[in-house]
Amino acid sequence: MSMHFDGERAIIPNFLYLGLTVLASRPKDGKSFLSLKLGQCLSTGESFLGMPPTRCGVLIMALEDPLERLRDRLELLPYDKNDSLHFATRSDGLPDAVFKELDLQLSKFPDIKLVVIDTLQKIRHRTGDVSYGADYEDLGALKDYADEHGIAILLLHHTRKALAESRYDRISGTSGITGVADTMMVLERHGDGATLSVRGREAEEHEYELSFNRGDWGLADPAAVEARREASLPEGVRLVDALMASEESWSGTYKELLEATGCTDMTERGLSQQLRDSADALADRGIEFSSKRKSRGTIVNLARTGR
Repeated sequence: MSMHFDGERAIIPNFLYLGLTVLASRPKDGKSFLSLKLGQCLSTGESFLGMPPTRCGVLIMALEDPLERLRDRLELLPYDKNDSLHFATRSDGLPDAVFKELDLQLSKFPDIKLVVIDTLQKIRHRTGDVSYGADYEDLGALKDYADEHGIAILLLHHTRKALAESRYDRISGTSGITGVADTMMVLERHGDGATLSVRGREAEEHEYELSFNRGDWGLADPAAVEARREASLPEGVRLVDALMASEESWSGTYKELLEATGCTDMTERGLSQQLRDSADALADRGIEFSSKRKSRGTIVNLARTGR
């Protein structure tokens, strides 16, 4: 407790810190564009998603892209050329080649505080080994390097299609990846927008609603976000919400609820499943939902909570 530590660990407070961060999404969902935007903002000292960052040097190891593609992507951004944003397009991978390249770049450009590696698979030294030990070894080496050199490494990776308990559990690989990372970010694309979820050892869990316009990520308009959320609501929730706009309480079977809402294209089982899965969404609209089996069937009870 008497020890003193110099330096600020936050590059962007409550978002990006020194150490290892994993940013994952489905392929072609825009994480490379997002990391490029981040690099541009940090290298010029501009605001990133409404957050003022510390100005610093950035190295982007774009290992899946030729220089021509990087130039084309930069042309889509409000980009000011500067001497603090650097690119590499080749690496022979872990364990030695990546660190030799980083040693060289950090010695030439000591202002570099963020290194983006796009993607993890391009630097794996045992691509056929998908075990916990291989994941932990590879990411542990990257984290150790970041900690020893006082930099942030943003490692781009993929999510898997399989359903999971949380969005962070969809990051491809074993728990060796999520266990080593200091911060996890998951980008989930939907049309021209996306949700960026962030959870870390030093950052409070947060979600950012984003818009995507010709290669440039930004914060989404709140009205558009609300409209998108409303549009994504299950039909049963919208029907019940409309019914309870003029009711203080309602009770009856699922069949009677379908009749009360005027719905003719949904089954009782389908409505039951939607309402049970969306109890939180109903609560957000000030509607308390419960159900109980009776002799004449399952009885649904709805009540306005005044929220």
